[in-house]
Amino acid sequence: MRRTLTLASVLLVGCATVVSGNVQEVELRSQPPGAQAVIRSNDGLVQEVTTPAKVVLRTGPTHVVTVSAPGYRSATAVVGKTINWWAILGGPLAMYDWVSGAIYDLDPGVLELRLPPAPPEAATTGPSEGKD
Repeated sequence: MRRTLTLASVLLVGCATVVSGNVQEVELRSQPPGAQAVIRSNDGLVQEVTTPAKVVLRTGPTHVVTVSAPGYRSATAVVGKTINWWAILGGPLAMYDWVSGAIYDLDPGVLELRLPPAPPEAATTGPSEGKD
C-alpha cells in the first residue's frame, strides 16, 4: 500500500514542481537605491518594498514592478518568464507543472531599474518690480 501511494504521488507531480518549485527569489535594485518598489501580480498579489530588496514571487503569474523616488521619474518593468526545462523532461507529467506555475522560471533573477531625474519644475515668478 505504501509503495502504491509513493508511486502515485511521483506520477501526479511534474519534474519542475519537484526540482524547482513554483516560487523564486528575485532581487530588486534601483539607481538611486532607497526607492519604493511596488510589485503587482496578475493573480492579485501586491507587494511593496524599499530597494535593494529580495522578494519571493510565484513563477506562474506575470509581475509588473514600478519603482519611484522623490526627484525622479518612476520606471516600470515586467519580470519575464522562460520555460523551466525540468517541465519538458517531465513529459506528460508536466501537466501538474502547468497548473502549479512551475513550468516557468522568472527572468531576470536580478532586476535593476534606473530612475531618470525628474525635470525641474518651472520657476514661479512673482510680479515684476519696476524701478522708477
